[in-house]
Amino acid sequence: MHNNAHCSPDHYNSETYYETVRIERGYTNGLTPEEVYKREADFALRASGLTSPDMFGENTGVLDVACGAGYHAFVMSDMLNREVPIHACDPAGELGELAKAKLLARERQGIHDRITFTFGKQAMMQQLSRNSLGESRYRLITVLGDSFDMNVHDTQQALMNLCNILEPGGKVVLQFRQRDPQVSTQQQENQQQRIEARRRELGIVAEPYSDDGGSQSAMILRDTRNGGAFFRRYIDCDGCPDPQRTEEYQVGRSEAGEKIWVHNSGIQYKTIERAYFAPSAEPHKFPHVMINSFLREESLPTSRRMFEDAGFENVELKTPENEDEYLGGHRIMAYVASKPV
Repeated sequence: MHNNAHCSPDHYNSETYYETVRIERGYTNGLTPEEVYKREADFALRASGLTSPDMFGENTGVLDVACGAGYHAFVMSDMLNREVPIHACDPAGELGELAKAKLLARERQGIHDRITFTFGKQAMMQQLSRNSLGESRYRLITVLGDSFDMNVHDTQQALMNLCNILEPGGKVVLQFRQRDPQVSTQQQENQQQRIEARRRELGIVAEPYSDDGGSQSAMILRDTRNGGAFFRRYIDCDGCPDPQRTEEYQVGRSEAGEKIWVHNSGIQYKTIERAYFAPSAEPHKFPHVMINSFLREESLPTSRRMFEDAGFENVELKTPENEDEYLGGHRIMAYVASKPV
């Protein structure tokens, strides 16, 4: 797993980060972050077939890897009636306070979760090399919302680690989001109309934007109801993503000509400059690395072999059954695999 050195702690500032995500997702998918987390967590549980507390053993639970601020973990806790222990971990230590604040706020509302958190790269690596539930193993491991792409360098080793801490018969769900190339033109038009209608409902609009110098431009996304706006654009990805293993990377170029880094596994690292504009403050700019991985539908045969080599069986690629399960213009997809009994 990898703690991305390119993403500054300011990116995860509790207010700035969430407001940025809220505006971006509202425009891109016509959904609020809460709606995205709920759909992804619900899909993960259904894809695994583990949808009720009685499907988990007495001392088994869920491990949510690369959990961010814990949003998916809280949704899964609600869906499992807060009866199943959930452990969530993330390499970004600065997210810990946000997750703890959310946990405390729920306790004050009388909601008592069985959720524990581990934050920080070293602590998360220890979590993935041992088992926090004692001698038992996890019944379900989830890596949701493209987080596997964003946190893994050595895919094969990561899969082996996940298999090792699963109980026999347990499931792993690696989820990602993908533009759906298979829908018809009419379906795309209908989908876009729903997204645009929801944008109007949420008050999220897109406008042209230029920097102070006027030489570079981007689309700015603005919240016309609650204030705040942000833009994003690609810039050169400077510095190898992993300075300790530079021999595993090569410099490349994106379609737009920006500098990117390509790992031997096929993972591409691109940098997005993101700027958040609070309602009454100067814009705050920070870089954020976007990762494009080979774990996609077109690479199913390769991915299946990698799962099997790591010790898994019954590898499947699960997709939504209807358009209501989509994330706006994206399709939720997930690799689901089992550990042999």
